[in-house]
Amino acid sequence: FLAILVAELILIKLKIRLSLQIFAIALLSIIPAFGLRQGFGLLSIFFSLAMFERKRYIWSALAGITLGVTYLVSSDIAIFITFSYFVLLAINFITNKNINALLKKQLVMFLGLSGVFIVFFLWSNSEGWFYSYLKTILGDLSDYSGMGIPIGQKFPDALLLLPHSFSFVVWIKYLFSKNILIYWEVIFYLITFVYLFVKLLLKKIQNEDVLVLLIAVFGFLLTTILIGRMDHVNFTLPPLFILFAYFLNILVKQYSHTKLLKEKCLFGALILLILIHSARQISIYRPHFPEILNIPKYVLASDSYPNRIDNIIVSKSQYKSIRIIQEFISKNTKQTDKVFFFSNEPAMYSLVDRLNPNRFDLPEVANTKEKRLEIIASLEKDKTKYVIEDTKAYSVDDINNRVRLPEVFSYIQRKYTKKIVGQYIVYVRI
Repeated sequence: FLAILVAELILIKLKIRLSLQIFAIALLSIIPAFGLRQGFGLLSIFFSLAMFERKRYIWSALAGITLGVTYLVSSDIAIFITFSYFVLLAINFITNKNINALLKKQLVMFLGLSGVFIVFFLWSNSEGWFYSYLKTILGDLSDYSGMGIPIGQKFPDALLLLPHSFSFVVWIKYLFSKNILIYWEVIFYLITFVYLFVKLLLKKIQNEDVLVLLIAVFGFLLTTILIGRMDHVNFTLPPLFILFAYFLNILVKQYSHTKLLKEKCLFGALILLILIHSARQISIYRPHFPEILNIPKYVLASDSYPNRIDNIIVSKSQYKSIRIIQEFISKNTKQTDKVFFFSNEPAMYSLVDRLNPNRFDLPEVANTKEKRLEIIASLEKDKTKYVIEDTKAYSVDDINNRVRLPEVFSYIQRKYTKKIVGQYIVYVRI
């Protein structure tokens, strides 16, 4: 909810008409992965801009506090926002004549930022987990950078994927394929930078253009997380959708005002291109979106829920798979026994009411050999009787854990036999 609220505040500040605000909010709501992390990033941009636009120092404090919280929520997004902030700071040092007032705002902003870190340090250190937290965060920044992932996926080669046919249909499929849409996203940001630069040269820069620049910088930097992690495209889309609404607002206005046929065709084509791109993103990341029409039926249904699930709508197949594994674990283990889910399904520990023998409820985060050996050591020490793999579980970045955790899978193959339980493979210790 916070992320959507922040997006709406930004859309209002960009002076976008109501219909296009609804369009952007709908896209942000439909496409998965728009949440707290991007929301705090956008909120930090919003307060940073307010800090320079308004005189009261409360906005400087809010900018610092929000940036500090963003570092705690998502360190990579905070780094991108910090870079965007320095862009904004450079603009204000160039255009603002009152340097003393500017420096005072920076001081208040820094105090707000420091205050968040001090409070967090006192709290986490008093509970004894600050240095573990710091080590984990610094490790994740390098391990997930793409350079530290031996099984990372490179950017798709657009030239290699070129169709070997002159068919119009084939080329349309190519241009709007999932792999090529990534390039469209990057190209769109580059076009935005060129557009703003031209406006600057023509001395037609408006107040909202600074906000557009900050969102574009943030969005462009956000695409760098795709290096080695191509399955996270949907995570990078929120800034793009906000800018879509901004440019649609301009294009619709130009289309309605111009009387020249050529211009109408050009503006109409650009509008259509953005709409097609948006629809294609929905078809990729929400292929079952039409099922939303069935929500009233599910809400009104009186079907019973699986054990340990209450008032959460699940499909019949989900209900069946959860019940199968719950019954298996209940019959074959004691309350004190531990089980290890080899799939990336941390909720399953709660659903079967059993503990994990190690700290990796999401095994995919064991992205270094040291961590993978830690999993093996925990299984060996605990003599964990059952390791469970869901054959239908989501594979992060399209890489399943058999490939991602080769040492762990090799250990499981040596030490366990397997049996099929519904959609699960249950590995039983020999």
